[in-house]
Amino acid sequence: MNLNDPISKEERIGILLVVLALAASLFANLGVYPLYLEEPRRALITLEMIYSGNWIVPTEFGEFYYKKPPVWNWVQMASFYLFGPNEFGARFFGVVSYLLIGYVIYWFVKRFQSERLAIYSSLFFLTTGSGLIYMNSASGEIDLLYCVITFLMFMTIYYHHEKKKYLQLFVVAYLLTALGALTKGLPSGVFVGFTLFGLFVDKRQFRMLFSYQHILGIALLTLIVGSYAYAYYQFNDFTLFFQSDDESLVEQSAGKTFFMSSLPSIITHLFTFPFSIVFDLLPVSILVIFVFNRELVKRWWKEPFMRYLLITLGVNILIYWLSPMTRTRYMYMLYPIPVIFFVYALLSGTSKWRQQVWHVFALVLQFLLLIGCISLPFLPVEQLTLLDNVVWLSCIFSLAMAGIIYLYFKKKALRLLCVIGSMVVLRFIFDFTASPIRALQSDMLNRKNEGIAIGQLVKPYPVYMYKDSEISRQRIFYIEQQSENFVRLSEQLDSTNYFLVDEKYLAEIENFTSYYETELNHTKLHLIRLAK
Repeated sequence: MNLNDPISKEERIGILLVVLALAASLFANLGVYPLYLEEPRRALITLEMIYSGNWIVPTEFGEFYYKKPPVWNWVQMASFYLFGPNEFGARFFGVVSYLLIGYVIYWFVKRFQSERLAIYSSLFFLTTGSGLIYMNSASGEIDLLYCVITFLMFMTIYYHHEKKKYLQLFVVAYLLTALGALTKGLPSGVFVGFTLFGLFVDKRQFRMLFSYQHILGIALLTLIVGSYAYAYYQFNDFTLFFQSDDESLVEQSAGKTFFMSSLPSIITHLFTFPFSIVFDLLPVSILVIFVFNRELVKRWWKEPFMRYLLITLGVNILIYWLSPMTRTRYMYMLYPIPVIFFVYALLSGTSKWRQQVWHVFALVLQFLLLIGCISLPFLPVEQLTLLDNVVWLSCIFSLAMAGIIYLYFKKKALRLLCVIGSMVVLRFIFDFTASPIRALQSDMLNRKNEGIAIGQLVKPYPVYMYKDSEISRQRIFYIEQQSENFVRLSEQLDSTNYFLVDEKYLAEIENFTSYYETELNHTKLHLIRLAK
């Protein structure tokens, strides 16, 4: 199998089946477990926009929220209107964004390289990365939407440059930059600036950075962001997004860079960073062994599209390489690029020993998955006892893996699809074991049930958090979901509303009724209402 080999009918059928199975695996059991990590915060802000009727100003507990602009909340709001304010609705457009990234990879790589490279780069991206496919692809967070916006910006810059349509280049690039800026903030300006600089310096067109087309693009960015700023200013001071404290948009971006890191941590990160990327992109990153080939690198440098990808990756990854506080999810928009290079190297048919290493790795991966499927009911994992259908799951997944291994030996042309199919099976295992276990674990389930109970008690009235009383955002989401009103903060008590009060304050409060009690971090929290 080589880079430019045509796709056979048999292979196309296999690709279609894998794509359908992959899409099904990404949506399977998507809403079965409670919101966790940053998901409740995002969903809370979205609910507050819906309940308040103010779609312009993000708030949390009724207070202005400055860490993120509102585009993700608008998208999530649409999902809540479609599916309701629930876990599936919170995560739906995260999965859609993930699939869109795969489609963007396919469309542009097919146009500028080959269909085979496009298909397998897209599929390997969508089935790789421990954090990407098993965590963030199933989460209701901002990162994947931001990834597709930014990666599309990279690709459209090259697309319009090849057509020599410079006005369209800058207009589309800055339109997507504006959308990215209203999704996650300042990094979008850095991405577009570094990418344009790298492209035009390489093409010896540095003057284009001072052209009227570029000025019009910047003007469009200013107009879009400025229009939002003007709308926001009708309710609050927009400049507060840029205040220098822990709650600002600036701190969310600059606070993660090398400017805020110590020299020893930067030096350590310089050496460990490449290994963290390789680990995060397993199993496709095992193909890095194919990349260490001087002739192949020369070939990439001579091919315009691959050269652009090299430059784009180089200029944009540098700031992350120097920043110890970087998290891998901050770089998802760059991950398609190394995947494209890995797959290109594999399909280029370089040295036999490398091909043999990949063959052995693929077999080991598939047989380990088969053994894991067979042994699923016998694993000494206490959480698995929470599931009633482990034996059936073991049988189904074992048969699937056995069939994939059979095809791997029987159909040489389908071997890459078999590896990808194995990762899809692994995703299904995650869906039907890890996801239900998350839903049944006592801490997550208790928080959800407590939030639902409180929300049903107070509906349709709002709940107030008294002074510095604390409760998890996970519980608060379910309170808001059930009460159809959002939780607010208050320094004063009154007899009209419900209050969540830390037990340390109860001694100073007279004549109240406690409607609910929960234990949090070695203290108790009470839902109370003052007697009239």
